[in-house]
Amino acid sequence: MTAHELQAMEDISIFVALLYATKWNEAMVPQRAPLNDLLFMRDLSRGIPKPGVADVALKAFRRHLWYVSEDLVALSFMDERISNEEKEAMVRNLFRRERKGLKRLDGKKFSPDIDLKDLVTGGPWIAFFLDGRKKWESSWKRVPRHGRLRSPSWT
Repeated sequence: MTAHELQAMEDISIFVALLYATKWNEAMVPQRAPLNDLLFMRDLSRGIPKPGVADVALKAFRRHLWYVSEDLVALSFMDERISNEEKEAMVRNLFRRERKGLKRLDGKKFSPDIDLKDLVTGGPWIAFFLDGRKKWESSWKRVPRHGRLRSPSWT
């Protein structure tokens, strides 16, 4: 192998070991996918693990954001890594009167500073929340703040 080929092999190995493998291992856990995709794109946008490799990977990944839709972002309500405060902001966005009508995360317009709450709109999930909203709102207030969205009694 040439020195260039060895360097390329090392670069891709580091990329796979530090970034790709961790996200790939969680790919079959749907509620983790929205946050994983955002964190992955943030790391790549910041040039991690190496700017040249990150640029190529980010360009490829942006072509595969068609599946990051408002429907799938709502699965992150079940992700235990997301704080209750962030989930509360996501719920507030479900009921926003002004909706920009986001359907999918656009790779060309992606900003590493975007949060999951910014990707949540009413969409089809609004019916889920509106169905039992009065019961939900009254029980939500009774659940201690630290137990919200983790306790089965909030529903």
